[in-house]
Amino acid sequence: MKENVLETLKALGFEIDELPFGYGFEYEDRHYLFLPNANDESFLSIALPAVLDIDDEENAGNYRVMDRLNSGVKYVKASRVHDSVWLFYERELFGNEDMEQLLSAMIVALDAAINILHGSMNDDDDDDSSDDGEEIVDTDAEEVA
Repeated sequence: MKENVLETLKALGFEIDELPFGYGFEYEDRHYLFLPNANDESFLSIALPAVLDIDDEENAGNYRVMDRLNSGVKYVKASRVHDSVWLFYERELFGNEDMEQLLSAMIVALDAAINILHGSMNDDDDDDSSDDGEEIVDTDAEEVA
């Protein structure tokens, strides 16, 4: 699976950097990570690392933004890793996926999530925002290229 993902990322035009813990590539001036799992070949994880520094004085605000992303952006989850927020798109592979379509959709979803994150950080962080559980963005249609 790892080789298939790397070949597909290269076919999509990405330059891949091998890292001690995975593989890095750039899209829209952002650094993405492909994090293969040696114990589970069917687990596919793409991450956007350190998209937001955690400010201990603003923990409630940070977690509110993370919660909005987790509940509003399909398939993307925001998690705290050390002193920052990372975005992950993870899924199980069944072996019959169109890898170009799948990886494109994953990258577009993460890109949309980071744009939403930056947008929500620029808002005055209303506690009474119109977030009523509706999906923030539909990330199924676009492709990377």
